[in-house]
Amino acid sequence: MTTTEKDRHENFVRLLMTVQKPLWGFVNAHVHDANLTDDIVQEVSVILWRKHDQYDPNCSFLGWAFGIARFQVLSANRQSARSRLVFDDDMVEKLADCYEESEPDLEKRRTVLDACMKGLPAKARALVDMRYGQAMCLETVAKNIGKSLTAVTAALSRIRTALRECVDRYSEAEPDMAGGPS
Repeated sequence: MTTTEKDRHENFVRLLMTVQKPLWGFVNAHVHDANLTDDIVQEVSVILWRKHDQYDPNCSFLGWAFGIARFQVLSANRQSARSRLVFDDDMVEKLADCYEESEPDLEKRRTVLDACMKGLPAKARALVDMRYGQAMCLETVAKNIGKSLTAVTAALSRIRTALRECVDRYSEAEPDMAGGPS
């Protein structure tokens, strides 16, 4: 492998790593299933690698990745057409367009949310991680921490409210949200 090829491959991997979070969010917004989202994002990554020589560096890598993800979402929807949560192809296209337009703002809000998460007490962060990071059902979270389902539901509601207020407070103070809350 020549140095130029090695550089191209390394650059591709860097680009791929930068789009993983937005790609996951894009796919999950369409399929609403964390496991299926992981599978689709993995397949999209494989396709991107297979076609990396077709990527035009003058174009948006994220846009290219979203285009491939869109086709994978449509394919997954066709395979699970019996599910009541599946959108028709036209709706997937419309959602994809909206998601692409809002992604820069979403990424800024994710950065602020990450900073707000760091401001939470450790127990609250652990609760959020179990419920959303690990996609545990509420019953499993309650069992894991030895609390009632009602207590877990109430705690998560308070945490979501605190996070929303933190993000909103920063959004009002800094409209571009670059850098996260201080």
